Amino acid sequence: MGENWSADLMIDWVGLVTPTIKRDFVYMPFSLVEVGGVGRITSGLDIKRTFDNNVVTALTIRPDFKTIEQAVDSVDFSYNPRYIQDRRPFFAEGSSYFGDSVLFYPHSIESIDIGGKVFGKVGVHKFGVLSFADMGDFSSNYLTYRWEPNNRWSIGGDLFNYDGFGEDTRMAKLEITHGDQARRYSMGLGYRRSFDRTHEYGDGSYLNIYYSNWGAQRRLGYAFGYDDISPDFSSPVGYINDPGRRGMWWQSSFYDRFDSGSLLGYGCDYGGSYAGKYGGGLFDKGHWLSGYVSFRNHTGFDFRIDNQIRPPDRNHTTGFGCWWRNDDLYRSGSFGYRWGRQDSADYGFFTFNQGFRLSERLSAHISTEHLRMNYAPDSGEEDVSRDQIVCSVAYDITSERGIGLGYRHQEGKSNLFLTYRQQVRFGTDIFILYGDPNSLTSRNRLSLKLVRVL
Repeated sequence: MGENWSADLMIDWVGLVTPTIKRDFVYMPFSLVEVGGVGRITSGLDIKRTFDNNVVTALTIRPDFKTIEQAVDSVDFSYNPRYIQDRRPFFAEGSSYFGDSVLFYPHSIESIDIGGKVFGKVGVHKFGVLSFADMGDFSSNYLTYRWEPNNRWSIGGDLFNYDGFGEDTRMAKLEITHGDQARRYSMGLGYRRSFDRTHEYGDGSYLNIYYSNWGAQRRLGYAFGYDDISPDFSSPVGYINDPGRRGMWWQSSFYDRFDSGSLLGYGCDYGGSYAGKYGGGLFDKGHWLSGYVSFRNHTGFDFRIDNQIRPPDRNHTTGFGCWWRNDDLYRSGSFGYRWGRQDSADYGFFTFNQGFRLSERLSAHISTEHLRMNYAPDSGEEDVSRDQIVCSVAYDITSERGIGLGYRHQEGKSNLFLTYRQQVRFGTDIFILYGDPNSLTSRNRLSLKLVRVL
């Protein structure tokens, strides 16, 4: 699907014929028919236009989120939820303009009835407006603006409002960054403030300051910063880790590259952090060392050693990994294993990824993970053993038509789904899905989606 445009020919004073591109609105109404379970028919509309100054406008009414396959979370241990990139087109397009996940994390929103956005950069002004709502449940607005007079300075702020589910929160952000590519340094200050109008959580703040001097080849680089997030900072649909934590972090790095020979380059990093709790006491502290070696044949390996104290846990892990064919989109692969102590348990985590190009039109990919955590018998905790396998197979019938198969197995539950797509530049796109790509188990459901590009 592309933009609807027409070219008006113009003849200039030297007689050359040049096209003038006229960009129009693109209308994409769709209908979705679901059979199996609770059968139903739904419809929606997407409207988009990119103006001559590259400002993008988009409107969606009752968007289809159910047939979009989201990224799969890892089964590895973590004290906090992992950040997962959102693949839904309405939230993914222009996401760099609305990229403060502390204010807004798209994965927190399951569905919306209507949404609109405008974003772009005109001269020194970079701006975005995002608004969406689920009627009767919540509504949100995100406004962002940056003044960028050159490639060194950026000054701006964000405003975010969330009203729903008994919550009424406003958040504001001020950010100033400065950097010089030639001198290889950058610095920044960000300050966020939340205003909880229901007085349930209180008003809180989130401050971060950093300075980075990334060294040139064979030169030591370094960075350090300070983060402070109060325990009452409120962001109902934001991605926030460890409220009530404030402390310093630092990092140093070194790398080298070679123009000839089998060795392409190597690098290493060393860093650490120390943070306390609001009201006193240690939140966590630790340090880590990592490094890599890459070869000219597109293979390499890396390692990482972590030591952390997060009362009452004393964590230490060692990890090693390798990769191959990282220049090949279809045949690349990797392997990794990490072991040690996590959460007062004996810890081991294994990963393996491999792509296959079986023919000119047939490709496949498989990834697998295994987590093991064994706790002491008197700890009162149950041992953990988690497995995950994700497989995908794609066959391109033509450049516009293809079929696919997806399989996911996680902690004893399996999900299998099949897809068919037909995409054309102008006309009707067809998408058929058997199953649910985001379910833990296979579902007996058939979905037919028709999209008309006008």
